[in-house]
Amino acid sequence: MSERLEGIVRKSAEETRRQVALTAAQAYLAVLAAERNREIARRNRDTARALADYSRARLDAGQGSRLNHVRSSQELASAEGLIQVAELAVEQAQEALGVATFSETPLGASGDPEIEAAVPPSDSDAWLIRRPDVRVFTARLRAADRVVRDTWKSWLPEGTAFFTPQYVTPAGFFAPARTWQAFFQLQIPLFDGTIGATRRVRIADRETAKARLDAVRLEARSEVRLAQESVARNLQIVAASRDSAADALEALRITEIAYKAGATTNIEVVQAQQTARNAELAAALAEDRLRQARVDLLVALGQFP
Repeated sequence: MSERLEGIVRKSAEETRRQVALTAAQAYLAVLAAERNREIARRNRDTARALADYSRARLDAGQGSRLNHVRSSQELASAEGLIQVAELAVEQAQEALGVATFSETPLGASGDPEIEAAVPPSDSDAWLIRRPDVRVFTARLRAADRVVRDTWKSWLPEGTAFFTPQYVTPAGFFAPARTWQAFFQLQIPLFDGTIGATRRVRIADRETAKARLDAVRLEARSEVRLAQESVARNLQIVAASRDSAADALEALRITEIAYKAGATTNIEVVQAQQTARNAELAAALAEDRLRQARVDLLVALGQFP
């Protein structure tokens, strides 16, 4: 019995370590996403500052308008506020990563993580045994089944032996100095009305463990299907988002050239800036979701960590 409990405890410890590693991985991806958003906010601030400086120079030279300068200044102030929001998000994510990795200080991301490609599952259910939760519930079912099969041992006789030595000094006339007593008691159960009820309770526990294992297996198969679909969809979303961001940046450059040539006002530039920033943020978010989906697929297949 102790060996079975030890096996369950060991598998439960593996599941706990997996959860800790998963939490740390998710925290790292959150830091990476926050730092990417901060980079986008900084580029947007730099673009807004260049536009504000250009509008100010044109105004000072008597070639621009006060309205264009105010618009540019407003966009720069807005970009500065977004910088502060992004900086706070980075600090929060770094603190969460430090806590997840049991570090005394916040931790930053050191680059894109190398997420291994998931090995596709075979047609059989052999991959299920890699999942720690499946191993835990399998061990619990085996332990419950062993308890049911060992119910017959309740009818085995129980023997008890006692040995009591005694030493008396000084020895008396009727009490020798050294004596000992030995007893052996054997109990043979003839009838016990609780054994049948105990067996039924143990059978119910075994069936409960079996139902839980079946539920975990069904959930695991569902997680794998959903994770595979999520990876495939997010790959398409990332490709489309990158194309959209590239087009938005190109539109911003064209609009800036047109504004400096006097063919348009800076309101079109401000709108192009906002569109480019939103497109870059959408692309960064799509890349983050793709990384999360790949990690989720590895977890679902029992290949992480």
